Amino acid sequence: MKSGREIMEILEAYDLTGSYRAAAELAGCDHHTVARYVKLRAEDRNPEERAQRSRPIDDFMDEIEELVARSGGRIHADVVHRRITAMGFVGGERTTRRAVAAVKKSWQAGQRRVFRPWIPEPGLWMQFDGGEGPRIGGRRTTLWCAWLSWSRFRVVISVLDNTLPTIVACLDATLRRLGGVPAYVLTDNEKTITVDHVADITIRNSEIVQVAVVLCVDEKSQTKALACTAPILPMMMSGAPQRTTPDYVRAGTSSLYAALNLATGKVIGFLYARTRAIEFKKFLATLDQEVPAVLDVHVVLDNASTYKTPAIKRWPAAHPWFALHFTPTSS
Repeated sequence: MKSGREIMEILEAYDLTGSYRAAAELAGCDHHTVARYVKLRAEDRNPEERAQRSRPIDDFMDEIEELVARSGGRIHADVVHRRITAMGFVGGERTTRRAVAAVKKSWQAGQRRVFRPWIPEPGLWMQFDGGEGPRIGGRRTTLWCAWLSWSRFRVVISVLDNTLPTIVACLDATLRRLGGVPAYVLTDNEKTITVDHVADITIRNSEIVQVAVVLCVDEKSQTKALACTAPILPMMMSGAPQRTTPDYVRAGTSSLYAALNLATGKVIGFLYARTRAIEFKKFLATLDQEVPAVLDVHVVLDNASTYKTPAIKRWPAAHPWFALHFTPTSS
């Protein structure tokens, strides 16, 4: 059974090619598999419904996991079987042994300490730090230094302090010089960046989150616009599910541009007839209206050809508070 992501890739490959065999070559599967998932989508059925077949022991998995964790992975399957049988389980011992073995394997994998070397891709991460600089006119200076993985180039900026506005200005200048944004930015635990750690989760400084807006933008083209063949009937009883017709009419296709605000989780999305540079320029104008005028806007994009047309490249020059950052190719 394919995962949800693999199914989406198969369907997207079919939407691009319109051929079962061509889509199979792109997705790396058999053309019969492509045909099956396309048929399931046309019938408005969930392609993953077969993978979620329920078992009688599923209702007792929480109890099994608790027993395995409390015993440190040492409990025997026959003891577990007696416990869950008393709770109403009617299955056999073989089913219990398999379930206990799977839970023990998962529990032991979570307890095992594994050290794997991190081999980053070029441009995957950026690291910055500060150090003491030379004295200028009797005043101490700080050197801001940032560098990319697998790169021999460094961005070094001489500043007079290490305060939050200075760090923000250096980050902005560095990303503009690099012409893109890495997937990770590494630094030490400066109070200007991190204020606390709760349950090993980093709590960011609220002020640095508010100095700019970071929007992750992507598009979904050729989305099918479906309409019911008859009006939806009103619900007559409270609690009754809303009813609709089993068939539908295809009203063409629509394309979606959406932007996710990483700080707030808000999504700004609009539908267009096509995904050309003209529509994306209109979407940028919409983002400009949605974001407060006092904030800079950093837009993170992939490497689609629509985003690299001359009209889009001229947008930041006319709107200097906008910065377009492209993720590394094949990242």
